[in-house]
Amino acid sequence: VVLSGGSYTRSKEDSKENSFYNLQNLGTMTINSGVSVTADGHYSSLVANGWYNGSQNTAKQEANLTITGGTFTAGEGNNVVMISQSATNGGKIDISNATMTGNLNLNKAAEVTISGTTITGSIKTAAGANVAIKDNSTVTGEVTGAGNVTVSTDSNVGDGQTDPYPFETNGKRYATLKEAINDVTDGGTIKLLSNVDNAVGVSVPSGKNF
Repeated sequence: VVLSGGSYTRSKEDSKENSFYNLQNLGTMTINSGVSVTADGHYSSLVANGWYNGSQNTAKQEANLTITGGTFTAGEGNNVVMISQSATNGGKIDISNATMTGNLNLNKAAEVTISGTTITGSIKTAAGANVAIKDNSTVTGEVTGAGNVTVSTDSNVGDGQTDPYPFETNGKRYATLKEAINDVTDGGTIKLLSNVDNAVGVSVPSGKNF
């Protein structure tokens, strides 16, 4: 399928039951310049590539999607690109010459290249993910997670606090280190998931072991 023009608009979503992707690619799709994809709602993705449930892919074929540049707006705090939780892996994602507003949620191992692109948002990576940010790209927020990230000298990644709950222990998230220390189990671990702006000193109670 090749889209070379037109406006594709999802009708208003009034519930999660009345919701579906605007476009879904299960084969090979190219979206050229001059195409507008919008939605009056917030439950479903504008463009879905592949199957939500991989068992439905009975032919065992890859879904390949190409969008030639453009502007992608998900809004502050929302995901402009995400990998479904049900995916077994993140596949291969190349982003070039784009302007994006929103976060990249790479919650599966994926091979990701970002070049000549401005992302007003943050990037979260999963273990096993390889992310290359190059060719005068800018990411205003943080790049966090367990993935392997390389940033070229001509690119810029922000370092401000983007996560309101940057401390994690026992599977729970906390806004302050003091709260996390209060709840950490004996011999447990507190993980720092984000940079913390304007941090203050914290006293640790006698006998705490973590």
